[in-house]
Amino acid sequence: MITAKILDQSYITKKSPYRVMVVDADRKTYNLVKKYMQVEVKIDRASTADTALQMLGLQDYDIIILQLHLPLFSGLGLAERLKRLKPDLTLLPIAEKATDVEVKKIRALGYPAPMNIHSMKDEFEIICEEFIIGERRNRMIKKLKSELKNRYGFDRMLSVSEMVNDIYEKINKVANSRVPVLITGNSGTGKELVARMIHETGDRSQKPFLTVNCAAVPEGLLESQFFGHEKGSFTGAVNRVPGKFELAHNGTLFLDEIGEMSPVLQAKLLRVIEYGEFESVGGIEPIKVDVRLITATNRDLDAMVQEGKFRTDLLYRINVFPISLPSLAERIKDIALLSYYFLRRSCLRNTRQVRYINSGAIRILQEYPWAGNIRELENAVERALILSENIRLTEADFPIQLEWKNKNVGTEMMSITGEKLTTQSIGIKPLKELEAEAISAALLSTEGNISIAAKHLGIGRTTLYNKIEEYNLSQFGTKN
Repeated sequence: MITAKILDQSYITKKSPYRVMVVDADRKTYNLVKKYMQVEVKIDRASTADTALQMLGLQDYDIIILQLHLPLFSGLGLAERLKRLKPDLTLLPIAEKATDVEVKKIRALGYPAPMNIHSMKDEFEIICEEFIIGERRNRMIKKLKSELKNRYGFDRMLSVSEMVNDIYEKINKVANSRVPVLITGNSGTGKELVARMIHETGDRSQKPFLTVNCAAVPEGLLESQFFGHEKGSFTGAVNRVPGKFELAHNGTLFLDEIGEMSPVLQAKLLRVIEYGEFESVGGIEPIKVDVRLITATNRDLDAMVQEGKFRTDLLYRINVFPISLPSLAERIKDIALLSYYFLRRSCLRNTRQVRYINSGAIRILQEYPWAGNIRELENAVERALILSENIRLTEADFPIQLEWKNKNVGTEMMSITGEKLTTQSIGIKPLKELEAEAISAALLSTEGNISIAAKHLGIGRTTLYNKIEEYNLSQFGTKN
């Protein structure tokens, strides 16, 4: 299965190691990087800016750690050239004492403010370790997108969740059929994205894909939106205007929030589905169309039928092939993956160079309830990117989520299986069980990195190894 295969691979091999170039004149920075970076990283050193440029012409690098104060050709000048030559390359500026002018110039290029790693060795050690986690996630995204594209023909619904893997299969099965599809799920779960993937992977992909949000169009205009109108059919109708059904002929029409449709329009929609024809507003001749219909809602249509607000026969017609989308709270394993995907996309939109998200921030993102689901997560990551002035996003860059965590501390935690537990559901537990849950949460948020997990838990590596063995938590992995 594709998701299991992705999870089981770290994408760090002898053939494709992470490559880091350290540009420094005195080897101090290089020695610290060698000390703190893991053995799975290939680290090269350049003593001058000219040497660095020559090496970049021969080899691709994942990150450049650049000492700003270099002989002959300044590090700031190299940063300016790299921005022109390799705008997507991650760069971490280093300076024992940077001037205000240097800080402003390096920030204007979209790079983080220079850090003095010689006075911040502990923080730099964590940055080095978390960089590996970040690069692993970035490579996982690239590999997952490639496999999804090869297998299904789409690569935009990233997930390592079994629930979403089932949705992949459903999209694949229904794409070339003619049956109506009803997509259900909370707001922000990606209903329109699924509709587009069904269209784009099916045999109508070269034909029109049109959307109507039934909740966004005033009821009096919705019929004209659907079926069009004839010239003179009402005041202001100076020309004939075709409706969405006519424009989507031989293609796909996606009706979002169909639960907001009035009973009168429901009856007219039923006729189109049953007979493939309709009359425009003010028209007398039927117009025949061949349209693939996909509908979506965040409401309970069965309950609306019971309340007399939605037609039973229409529900039967549109619900031939149902697809239910899980909330983000049900996809906790995907939160880190999606956060990195949105970070990379936001960096491209905002011309920024923020490479990864630290483990503390990932932890609060995994704990947050996300009422707006994936859409809310994407907005939170982009907002954090704009707030951040570092090479990484931290807890402080997510003030809303951090405030929520501080208010709810102790009332919500993650179980060993990664599920959220509330005080109402867990009651009082033995300390050992709570300790096991804290360790499992730390390992989950750091992808099994012992060094970083131990730091966040406030215990030594040996103690953490013993606790993992004691509580049988080896399923989370044990990376050094």
